[in-house]
Amino acid sequence: MTRREKTGERRVNKEENKAQGLENTSRRHAIKSRTDVEKHYEIGRTIGDGNFAVVKECRHCDSNQIYAMKIVDKSKLKGKEDMMESEILIIRSLSHPNIVSLIEVYETEAEIYLILEYVPGGDLFDAIIESVKFTEHDAAVMITDLCEALVYIHGKNIVHRDLKPENLLVSIDKHLARVQELNLFSF
Repeated sequence: MTRREKTGERRVNKEENKAQGLENTSRRHAIKSRTDVEKHYEIGRTIGDGNFAVVKECRHCDSNQIYAMKIVDKSKLKGKEDMMESEILIIRSLSHPNIVSLIEVYETEAEIYLILEYVPGGDLFDAIIESVKFTEHDAAVMITDLCEALVYIHGKNIVHRDLKPENLLVSIDKHLARVQELNLFSF
């Protein structure tokens, strides 16, 4: 018996996504190279990294709006391409003030570029490590924000699967917790 069978997990396929209303709601562009992304975004400093991706700050060339660009290395996704596709579809379907929004997606042969809402301030883990002191009021507001986001995604039959301080963004004013990361699962 596989781990998936033991836990009752199942992979969400395209038909299930369509039935749940998780169709493509943001722009997706098939492109030839990173140069095509750079026509629209000025790519800046690295603000995060993980097993499959690096996150960079970027600026939209026309609007000057700052975003976070998550660059996913497809070679590191071997065997998990369908899961990544499902997670992109799921996050596209979400619209909540306490969940980081996916703006658009670019895809080359080797990489996927996810343009995400930028939250200045960093993640909760870094704030804890840097000994940032949160008042009881700030902590209560962040917990409330987190609970509201979880109620919202659970109401859509979606589970986060990787909720931890590294995946919670805290705004500069320490008054807003935003859920990030694409480790979502629809059931």
